[in-house]
Amino acid sequence: DVVSNDNRYTTTFLAPAFRTNLTLTVEVYAPGATNSTNIFNYTVSPAPPNDNFAAAAKIPTVGGTVTGDNTFGSLEAFEPVHAGVSSAAASVWWTWAPTNSGQVLVDPAGSGFDTVVAVYTNGTLPALGLVAAVNDVGLKRQGHLFFTAVAGETYRIAVASVNSNDFGAIQLRVDFNGLPDTTAP
Repeated sequence: DVVSNDNRYTTTFLAPAFRTNLTLTVEVYAPGATNSTNIFNYTVSPAPPNDNFAAAAKIPTVGGTVTGDNTFGSLEAFEPVHAGVSSAAASVWWTWAPTNSGQVLVDPAGSGFDTVVAVYTNGTLPALGLVAAVNDVGLKRQGHLFFTAVAGETYRIAVASVNSNDFGAIQLRVDFNGLPDTTAP
């Protein structure tokens, strides 16, 4: 750098908000030195659409099975420690407001990684009230939970990885009077 004379050059660029491949070509020219060209290829992968609490995906009022992915997910400021697992990472969020009351199963069986699941009430991260949470059930890495839902209450459901090296496809079943999938993978 001629101005600061520190031989360092920097630049910034904004990556697209959609999945794409980028090629960055860096050409270096220096007086008295051999010119150099380096080509770097990157895959840009955005965070999941329901990565942030405020952008939670909706589950139908009658429940059902929803899918997602927590690859490139994150943890937010004020996000609770889900199911007491301090290493939990890459959470994604759903919101559910049932029109009926009753016993509900929340089951991530079929997800492609070791899940941590938690159900909360209240509308902001700092004020969340824990309803139920689970890590594993026995030897099953996708633990299920039950709770009693109240019609008209809005529930916030977080699915996270047990650690930052474990992520992937999510299958989440929210089912009144449901029975967990106990079939081994």
